[in-house]
Amino acid sequence: MNPEDAFKLVETGRQEQIYIGRQIKNRFKKFFENPSVLDESEFRPTSERRNRDSAKAFLTGLFDENTAKNITLKEPPQNDTLLRFYRHCDKYEATVSNKSLVEYDKFIKRPEIAEVLRKVTRKLGKNSQISFNTLKLLHESCSFEYGIYGDAPWCSLLEPNDLDVLEYANDLQSFWRDSYPHKISYEQTCELTRDIWKKLSLAKSGSKQKIVGRWTHLPAINMLYTRLGLFKDEKQLLHSNYKEHLKRKWKMTLISPMSCNIAFVLLRCDTNYKVRVYHNEKTIKLEGICKEIDCDWNEIEKVFKPISDNCNFEKICKVDKNSSENLIFYSKIIIILPFLMKYLLI
Repeated sequence: MNPEDAFKLVETGRQEQIYIGRQIKNRFKKFFENPSVLDESEFRPTSERRNRDSAKAFLTGLFDENTAKNITLKEPPQNDTLLRFYRHCDKYEATVSNKSLVEYDKFIKRPEIAEVLRKVTRKLGKNSQISFNTLKLLHESCSFEYGIYGDAPWCSLLEPNDLDVLEYANDLQSFWRDSYPHKISYEQTCELTRDIWKKLSLAKSGSKQKIVGRWTHLPAINMLYTRLGLFKDEKQLLHSNYKEHLKRKWKMTLISPMSCNIAFVLLRCDTNYKVRVYHNEKTIKLEGICKEIDCDWNEIEKVFKPISDNCNFEKICKVDKNSSENLIFYSKIIIILPFLMKYLLI
């Protein structure tokens, strides 16, 4: 891997985005046969170059290369509280970011990690001694190189069980940073949730806007999952219950792989409206919100409308001045490839 490619969309990622665009076009063939499908459509990525390149690649698959080149992407504001809200929420920075590694730090000191270190050290040779940080780098190199090139020599040092252990360590970090343990993690998604509700409502009212596309990053889409009640395990992920969570729902390689996506599709059945949700191109039921796969409009309204009506990002993210917790800003680049989120309105 070349260091200069770290912030670029690699060719594998570009082809994956094109493929996803084509998949959606094939799923809704009649919809895309309508010549007015692009009228007043809106596509907005974040300011990251790889994110914008992802949008263009996706639109190439959804339409064609010439059409994609002529589509103007909406520019995000400097303080992007719609798609990168986690970077602008002081309360999240103060109360979550400095606590998200507690369980992770405990887990990497456990026997499961020690056993992985022992096995890798043995494979490298008796004169080798590696730290957990080196093991982590090895695992990341294995994951990204395999995802990008389809092969990675580093992976030969890790057995399937080793990969499971290291994956759980990563899931602990994302679980405590992005999901259910802290309300602010999902409350700060209110502008994004409002955006979804607003676009669906406008489509129901007869808006000419047929497609709305949003491209964001890993923390945002994880937090949206949580806002929707998705992938919630019965017990919290802890450093001490790895074996209880071998079949956990909160598993990043399954729910948030490279180019993960979620789509909201408005369906009209006579005079009734329903909303169907797709996660990584497969239908998914919003447990706790909808009784069936296709949500009744009133079920969506009951959850989304109050969030939209009461959305005050500044108030939600305001730090209590009397709080004794320290404000620690979290600005780490989390991913190499961008993550896609799209709203399809038909």
